Amino acid sequence: ITGAASGIGLATSVLLASHGWDIIGIDKNNHTGEFFSEFYECDVSDETKIQKVANEIVSNRKKVNGLVLCAAAQYVRPFNELSSEEWDHTYSVNVKSTWLLSKVLLPALEAADADWSSIVAVSSIHAVTTSNGLSAYASSKAALVGLVRSLAIELAGFSVRVNALIPGAVNTPMLTDHLTAA
Repeated sequence: ITGAASGIGLATSVLLASHGWDIIGIDKNNHTGEFFSEFYECDVSDETKIQKVANEIVSNRKKVNGLVLCAAAQYVRPFNELSSEEWDHTYSVNVKSTWLLSKVLLPALEAADADWSSIVAVSSIHAVTTSNGLSAYASSKAALVGLVRSLAIELAGFSVRVNALIPGAVNTPMLTDHLTAA
């Protein structure tokens, strides 16, 4: 589970662990929750680091039954005030990390214990309707939905289900930051 140290990622980790799932957490911020069987402190926007973490998971586990992608980046300001670095960071976290982790973990997802394994990417209501100051975030979450649709078609032959969730407002640190900045 990416974004596992806070918000939706943390809540998902706690919930799945309470149902007996073995949870591997990935987040740029460390978390010492006893519900994690493994935790990797890693910024998913750093391709080299996320590749290393994914390779270590495959080497250690061989099988992964599910991948939940909750990590997100958001900058709240008008589009013409965003820097190229902020734009690229948003897309790296919100879209590219999903592509990269799905790609690197595919052999472990194919080897899953169940008939099908699952990839679930958390998009946002901002993929379909948005508000002022969220151009990078909204467009990246729409791109994520497009990526998920493509992956669902491509990975069906590998017995990997791929779905996107499009939640509305959820009381998370990211929402609080957005409301404070607005």
